[in-house]
Amino acid sequence: VVIAIVIIINMIVSQLGLQADLTSKKLYTLSDETIDFVKDIKEDITIYMLAETGNEDTDFQRIAKEYEKLSDHIHFVPKDPILYPKFASEYTDKEISQNSFIVVNDETGRSKYLDYNDLVVTEFDYNTYKSKITGYDVEGEMTSALQFVTNPDLPKMYVIKGHGEGEVSEVFKSSMDRLNVQVEDLEILKTES
Repeated sequence: VVIAIVIIINMIVSQLGLQADLTSKKLYTLSDETIDFVKDIKEDITIYMLAETGNEDTDFQRIAKEYEKLSDHIHFVPKDPILYPKFASEYTDKEISQNSFIVVNDETGRSKYLDYNDLVVTEFDYNTYKSKITGYDVEGEMTSALQFVTNPDLPKMYVIKGHGEGEVSEVFKSSMDRLNVQVEDLEILKTES
């Protein structure tokens, strides 16, 4: 009798399309800040997932679809790079990886590529001498990309050059990129007053 009730409940839930995020870290639940930001988007945005058909990361796909549920202006479109080999080159000159994304503002054409390696959090395992995935940052990267494609006036940070200063680290540049801050060099010896 209990099994029959569970089966009936499962059938009803699947027919209604109800889902619940039962993961301990709420992997599929977007933060309140993201929800508020996405609901205010007024431009049409397409989130393209670049993955071979049948090899999509279902976690990434599910998180991306959460954005689509929040706004009529956001559309999720899977694109198989095998079937559409030139598609990504319209938006990026980078070599694309499986389960990456391209976020495009359909009205302005502004776009941002999200590489798979930026969407996962890794940690080096000294026992196996390999990196292992310890989490995801799909929401952080996706929300940052949405901010990038919807904001035409991004802040700039100038790095002063010309006095023997060291180079800005790639980690710092990557952090600024995620915050949508453009980092440019400023050589003060060559700048006119």
